[in-house]
Amino acid sequence: MSDSAAPAVEAAGAPAGSVDVVSPDAQLAQDVPAQMEIVLLIPAQSFVAVPHLTATPKAGSPDVLELPINIAPSEATVAELRQLITENPEGFWLGSFGLVPVEAKQVKAAEGESPAEWGPWSKLEAPEQSSSADPVDPTMWRYTGEGVLGDFMDLSAVFSGVADGVRRGLQVVPTSFAPLSISLHLLRVRDTLYSSLSLLSDSVSYDPSSIAIGAGASLYVDVCGKPDVAASVEVEAEDVKGKKGKTTKKEEPAAPASAAESTPAAPVEHPFTNWTLDDLTSSGYLEKLRPSSTSALSTPCLKSFGISPWSPPPHPRRMRGDLAYLVITTLEGETFHITGATSGFWVSRGGASNFDPLPRVPAPKGLKATPYHSLFELFVALSPLFHKSLVQLLKSQNPVHDSQSELFAALPITHATPAAPWMVPAPVHSSDPFRTQLAYLLTGATTAELLPPARDWNDEITQYRALPQKNLPERLLRERQITRVQADFVSAATRGALSIARGDVPPLNPSEPEEAHTFMTNNMLFTRADDALGAHAHIGGNEASRVAASKDLAGVNLLERIDDAEINSMLTVLVDYCGERWVVQSLLPGLFRTKEDDEALKKEGGDAEKPYPVYPVDSAEERKAADAAQKADKPYPSLETPSKDDYPSCGVFRIAYGSGNPEQPDEKIRSSAYFHLLAKRVGEQLKLAEHNVYDRDGNASKLWTSADMHGIAAPDGRSYFIDCYRLHCVDVEFLENQLDGPLVSDIADSHVNGVHTPASYPHRLPLLRVELLEAYRQTKLGEWVEERAKEIQARSAKKAASEPAAGSIESELKEAASDEKKEEKVEEEDASSKYIHADDFHLEFNPDAFVERKSSSHLAYDPEEESTKNVRLASKFLREVALPHFVVQLVTSASNHTDGIYLTKQMHEAGINMRYLGILAGVVDNEGPTLEYGRSVSKAEVLYHLRLINNTLQHEMVIRASKHILRRLLKASATYDHPALIAHFYNCLLGTSLEPKPSPELIPLPAGVSSERLWASLTPASIRDQIVSEVESRFRYSLPTSFFTSELVANKVLRELSLRVGVQLAVREYNFGSADAVPAVEEEKVEAAPETPAADKKKKKKKAATKVEKVAVASSREQAKVTFLAEDVLNIMPIVRTTVHHSDLADDQFAIGYQQLAEGKIELGAELIQDAFTLYEQIFGSVHPEAAQRYHRIGLLYNQLASAAIRKVHLHEVGEMALKDLNDKPADYEYSEQEKEAKRQAESFLIAEPELVRQQVEAHLNQAVRMLRESVVISERVNGLDAAETIQQYTDLSLLELHSGNPKAALPLAKHALALWSAVYGVKHHSVVTLLGHVATMVQSLQDHSASVPVLLECRAALEALYGRESINFAVNEKSLAEAFAVTGQLAECLPYAKEAARLYSQLLGAEARDTVEMTQLSLAVENAIAREGQEKKANEERLKKKFPKLMEGRVAKPKAGVAASTSTAPAVEAVAAAKKEHGQKASQGLSVDELVNFIQGPAPRSSKKKTNSPPARS
Repeated sequence: MSDSAAPAVEAAGAPAGSVDVVSPDAQLAQDVPAQMEIVLLIPAQSFVAVPHLTATPKAGSPDVLELPINIAPSEATVAELRQLITENPEGFWLGSFGLVPVEAKQVKAAEGESPAEWGPWSKLEAPEQSSSADPVDPTMWRYTGEGVLGDFMDLSAVFSGVADGVRRGLQVVPTSFAPLSISLHLLRVRDTLYSSLSLLSDSVSYDPSSIAIGAGASLYVDVCGKPDVAASVEVEAEDVKGKKGKTTKKEEPAAPASAAESTPAAPVEHPFTNWTLDDLTSSGYLEKLRPSSTSALSTPCLKSFGISPWSPPPHPRRMRGDLAYLVITTLEGETFHITGATSGFWVSRGGASNFDPLPRVPAPKGLKATPYHSLFELFVALSPLFHKSLVQLLKSQNPVHDSQSELFAALPITHATPAAPWMVPAPVHSSDPFRTQLAYLLTGATTAELLPPARDWNDEITQYRALPQKNLPERLLRERQITRVQADFVSAATRGALSIARGDVPPLNPSEPEEAHTFMTNNMLFTRADDALGAHAHIGGNEASRVAASKDLAGVNLLERIDDAEINSMLTVLVDYCGERWVVQSLLPGLFRTKEDDEALKKEGGDAEKPYPVYPVDSAEERKAADAAQKADKPYPSLETPSKDDYPSCGVFRIAYGSGNPEQPDEKIRSSAYFHLLAKRVGEQLKLAEHNVYDRDGNASKLWTSADMHGIAAPDGRSYFIDCYRLHCVDVEFLENQLDGPLVSDIADSHVNGVHTPASYPHRLPLLRVELLEAYRQTKLGEWVEERAKEIQARSAKKAASEPAAGSIESELKEAASDEKKEEKVEEEDASSKYIHADDFHLEFNPDAFVERKSSSHLAYDPEEESTKNVRLASKFLREVALPHFVVQLVTSASNHTDGIYLTKQMHEAGINMRYLGILAGVVDNEGPTLEYGRSVSKAEVLYHLRLINNTLQHEMVIRASKHILRRLLKASATYDHPALIAHFYNCLLGTSLEPKPSPELIPLPAGVSSERLWASLTPASIRDQIVSEVESRFRYSLPTSFFTSELVANKVLRELSLRVGVQLAVREYNFGSADAVPAVEEEKVEAAPETPAADKKKKKKKAATKVEKVAVASSREQAKVTFLAEDVLNIMPIVRTTVHHSDLADDQFAIGYQQLAEGKIELGAELIQDAFTLYEQIFGSVHPEAAQRYHRIGLLYNQLASAAIRKVHLHEVGEMALKDLNDKPADYEYSEQEKEAKRQAESFLIAEPELVRQQVEAHLNQAVRMLRESVVISERVNGLDAAETIQQYTDLSLLELHSGNPKAALPLAKHALALWSAVYGVKHHSVVTLLGHVATMVQSLQDHSASVPVLLECRAALEALYGRESINFAVNEKSLAEAFAVTGQLAECLPYAKEAARLYSQLLGAEARDTVEMTQLSLAVENAIAREGQEKKANEERLKKKFPKLMEGRVAKPKAGVAASTSTAPAVEAVAAAKKEHGQKASQGLSVDELVNFIQGPAPRSSKKKTNSPPARS
């Protein structure tokens, strides 16, 4: 059952995060109504057992369930409460019902008896309606004709007359069915029967009409190991066949848990038991993608369920109450025709061949004679197997262990585009009559003419943007409506683009070329992003048009961020599908003018070529004014119209700002005064300058925006800006120097295809990102502030030097002669000169600077303007400053820069365009080693990260080049060839190790079709040549000759290319030809890590098992001998790009709450954060990228608060121990000054209530874990199952589970994160070894130190492969191994690792470093312990020889590989104790906080040092 609650409603006992309308702003609390508790009285059903009900039976009346909820009466509607009831397990079965208000008074208890109880419920009587009463009186309410409340009745008015101390309730009362209610009941039945199926299931949940397969899926529940619910109810459902209302009393068995507890000495099995690096493959992730036994129902409840072909009812039967006819087939194989009427449902006499909707007489066995008010009740009576399956279904939908994260996995995604995996299980198509009948149920339409009219998207969004924003409710309503319309538009635009691509919609201009076709459906305008009219022929044609469409979307996003009600833009969506880019926009009023409009205008005396408005049409004066305006080419009635009131309220679609003729931009420039005011607001927000624009005649016009951006005076009286791509300035340095500039290469004179002249950049429309302009402006602002500060200091110094000395005669005379007013004036001047105001800094940019005009030789801009020069300076700033700074940022942050999609996001945030990938790679190669990175990163780590970044940049260039090539191939081919085309392209690019010369799979062409099929002639060599040429052209970079043979990471390219194009492949492991298909990133090979015989034997077994598995998987494909087949390509989904709405209301609330939490104001901060989440949920829905990001941030903040509290408790315990030792002295003991200082410091560590702080630690950790769990689920559903954000959140969640003391839950999460890394990139990545180090800590927490040794050994091998043996990372792992062996008493194994760690620390950190000293002391202590043990053993043997010479004769000592723990534990403890003693003596000499802690505790824990020395993890 869906657990989505209606707005403003919170069920009692619901998990945290449920919707609860509470004011997030204390200042606006009076605008939000107070909440009240209302009890929902729901009738209890007896035909099926529903587990885990949240409602309780009413005392003395078991037939009624009481469900208390908290609501804001004026915010919640009756319709929302009815939806809440049907979505809860108590009321899922209900048919048509209404709500009746009731009340219950408290019954006083007699003396000595139990506390007072509530009396019976009584119905509230509606107030009498007076004829003189105000019809809109809010205190008046009434019942409907059926005696229930209307759907939108104000509940605050209903319960306004109920006194305090009286329980309020709403009782569920059955009502007669209506066409709408019966349709909703049918949909509810269908959703209930199939809602528990996973989105990745291959069962009947698959919807072939969906845009993508498995969109919005989550694997979190499977990763955590959710128990098999079906098995748990097997016994319970066994005896319910044919027994209505009877359930067994057996509970879920607890035997496994008790069995586990009875053998505590057995080794604890965990996900990393017998784990090796060979197991680090993508198979674990792929296994999760395959549907499991618990992700889909093994047995459905019905074989078929749908609308009968006899529907809709004929007029005579409709007059008698018939509403719908159904047909079902039960699991027993019986088919029943059911009539749905106003009174309920019954089995009819009719069948497939005869129509008779009357009740069957006699009724089937077990059925009552009267109609059933619920289909669930009828189906249970008809089919015992339905009863059995329904019990199992309800058990799985409402498990007792449901958590908040599972709730988010089931909630619908309403305001975001669900993320779809690129690998999905092949769906199994099944028969579902409802699939084609949903439109009928939702709309009641049986033909296209009867469908509801299309929505006016443009009018809706402009009206909602114009809503008032004076208080919180108004702002909330406005943002909710805006996000809802935008989400609906994106969904409708995507489906419309797919319909047009399939040819379902005819074009408006069929006589024109196909590239120029324009489509209109659902009040949306669809065009291809092609240069059909030649508007961009001079700057690149189709390539420039694609870029302009993308930048236009970005410009619309900027206008929406300004959020000015008077500045309107078209709703815009870009849909990339099968090689085509579709631009979808809302229709502007007056955009299309018909011939009839022109003829009517001519009759009025106008010119059809240049229409103008004349209102009123019969006014000679108005006509004269319009004629004058037309001749002057000015907006009517005047160019200098300062007020919107004087602007024509309606008229013809007209350009009032910008170039008057888009095809000839220099012909005339229009600058309406009103639009100039609007453009000024845009320019001030985006730091654009007011500048001169010159037409072909040299006439100058003042504009704030570019002349290519047009202001439209629409007939609806609103003002619109279109063609917003010119809000971005030109990248003039790239335009002048890089279009045909030299290539960049990491290896000199290295070209895959030899010496040649590379092609030019594809277009001449390189634009700067707004983020880059802002970064440049901030840099200049900082320099300006420094200069101003120096000026103020110099002026102050000069003034001080010129002033006479204080107390001198000159100073006294000057003071006496000064005037008061003069003094005040001087004080004001001094005050103004002491402060620096950022508003005094001015740096703007000219959007028309360096724009190339079509067929025009003159400059439309002034090259001497300061704003024009700033554009060039910003372009230089990108190359000279932004690129090197970005490289430093990547290296020092150690973020996930191996994922191309995440790298793109990072580059865009830094203001760097993707065309700079090649130049950025050159910066990494040439300037990277010489850049300043600070002391936090070692030189070896810098070199490693530079190699990794360079490899990622090369992959990103190859992936983008491949995307463009594949896009052109898909665009030029027919749809039926797409699977074979994609498979052949992938084989040529990635599968050459398996088949060097792959052949395409060609299907016969349809009759009468002749096609060349150019894609079939592709070869691996030709594709590589095209990729190399594309990389050289688009990124000005020459790939090294070895890239395709040794550097290409096949699984990374496959994943990212599929995501960019929208390809969905079948889930399986694709054989790329060899085990070393994934190349190493490092430049030189390193020696393999030494293996013990046991570990080597274990790895051989693993390799053998893996080999057998791969052979079994590939056995069915041996004949193909290629990596990809056409049948592997399951779907091509559209790639949708749209504007992103941000809620300032929720963001501000979140920022305030975050700050309060960070400052330690926990209660206030938590309340504000919860209110912010409520706002996010109401505006964006429960599942949205904004929610995932915020949950993640708050989870990490709670973890930081817990860490700070832990440190307080730790210092408190240290202080207590220190005081105990210091106070344990004789009464006459004289403390030294050093001991007194130590005592004072120890007392400063104490806290007042340590137990309370410990409770805060637990609460903070629980909150952090809960937030991270929710963020993981949401991120999976909206960002992607293997997105960079999802992997990071899985990693963070595993660490939080470990910190909260739950290593058993942390290990599966960490293993899944490792599997994701393997699938996304490969094994050789720094994040993998970092996570392995954390896994060792998790295993150690779960068992002991010895259990972590195998993981540390595998981590050692990975570190050696990545960083080499001579690295600090390798040294840290050696130290961890030495400590693990020492603690477990394996001294012989400990010694070599301790010595190696001491050597590396001495070499890398110096002999005096703390780590060096500790490892040296440990190795010496272990050596002494081993030597002492050997001497004792030798002496013991000598004594035995003397005492028993015959027994010891001929006996040869057999040395073992290691020393037993029982014989070496004591020396190990002594060695460690000795090391601690020396360390304690050394620490006792200082009195700092850290040294005092070490004096008590000894060396710092291993994990903290490892975290310090390892590459930092991304936060």
